Amino acid sequence: MKINKLFSIGMILALVAILSLSVQVESSSASTETYLINDEFNGSELDSSIWSFQSNSAGTSYSVSDGQIYIYGGNTPGGGGGVYSKLGYTPDDYSSLTLEFRARWEIIGGGSFWDAVNGWASFGINRYDYKMYATVLESDYDPPAYKMEIEGVDPSEWHVYKINISGTTATFYVDNIIRATFTEGVPHEKPIHVRIGVGPTIDNTGPKYMYLDYVRLFENIAPTSDAGGPYLVKADSTIPIDGTGSDPNQDTLTYSWFVTGGSFDDASLEDPTYFAPSEAGIYELTLTVTDQGGLSDQDTTMVVVYNLDGGFVTGGGWIDSPADSYNPEPSLTGKANFGFVSKYKKGASIPSGNTEFQFHAADLNFHSSSYNWLVVNQDGTNAQFKGLGTINGQGEYKFMLWAGDDEPDTFRIKIWTEDDVSNETVYYDNGFDQAIGGGGIVIHTKNK
Repeated sequence: MKINKLFSIGMILALVAILSLSVQVESSSASTETYLINDEFNGSELDSSIWSFQSNSAGTSYSVSDGQIYIYGGNTPGGGGGVYSKLGYTPDDYSSLTLEFRARWEIIGGGSFWDAVNGWASFGINRYDYKMYATVLESDYDPPAYKMEIEGVDPSEWHVYKINISGTTATFYVDNIIRATFTEGVPHEKPIHVRIGVGPTIDNTGPKYMYLDYVRLFENIAPTSDAGGPYLVKADSTIPIDGTGSDPNQDTLTYSWFVTGGSFDDASLEDPTYFAPSEAGIYELTLTVTDQGGLSDQDTTMVVVYNLDGGFVTGGGWIDSPADSYNPEPSLTGKANFGFVSKYKKGASIPSGNTEFQFHAADLNFHSSSYNWLVVNQDGTNAQFKGLGTINGQGEYKFMLWAGDDEPDTFRIKIWTEDDVSNETVYYDNGFDQAIGGGGIVIHTKNK
């Protein structure tokens, strides 16, 4: 959520009064609320650090007393007035804004997040038919406005009004009951201001005023999910999963795990136990963390399931290294030699072996120093393993190798480094299961 300084709007509340915001939770769930505005109108003056009073109508006035603000809409045709926030607030994809206020009107009025250029989301009473509507408009330059009638609400009585803008969805509440939801035309990634006021009747006669008890604008920021890992586990065994979720609003979080192979003892736990399948493979494991306001975050890692009896892989030969494989000089191409063996020795949980990869045009000589894991598929046509190594005897690089024993044999190697927060810098990657130019790859299993 971004905050922008007030800029000239060029027009004042006229046909309807406007209100808009994103509500993630009930106002009683204080743990989810980071207040941007929280004004109960104590004292005898408008808080000038929050509001300005704007009017284009002769006789428009306001007064603050007894914890309320009274706004009179004036006498000029097309006129009106109200309080307007000095800061603009921008709904985005990573937070949710909620505007809540308690008010009553006589004849016509409303409250909103509103801007003459950047659109609005509003409660308002139309001066032609005196019906209450929820309305959204993404931009004055991008009509149409979307409108839904709010039935069964008497605006001359006290009610609590809320608008939630979360992403591109706006939800309207009266007394904590959803009255309208919009997924089109919602202001998004644009600064909008809080405006609450009263406008004229169509014939500019009769009462046109409002009472406002409080205004609250609060932000709910999305939680952060961390699935941990990658995880390594033997086939037909279990391993504890170390997932975490955090929330800047200190919400109570819910957890949901999904995996493409295997299962959990309880997928709703923060740290469940994973049950590995009997088939070796590399599976995706995803954690979704959701806060009380409905905002969520996902993180995906891998779980490598290995089988000590699954076989081993050997290979030697060469490929034509394509352009864009060697990141320091993407234009380099030419012959690249490889040789490798990877296998589990009896009783070992970590594979052993050796891998070398030489790309002479780049003066690159990669040599493995250790392995992390090895996976061989059951039909013996594909193997994949991961480990660490050096380039020209220097540094520490991670690598992963994909080997295919088929017609034709295929080879891919990726070599990279990672920083402290696991951001990758790829050094070499030929990018696909590339047919080898010469030599051979053999995957050894009991069935072959």
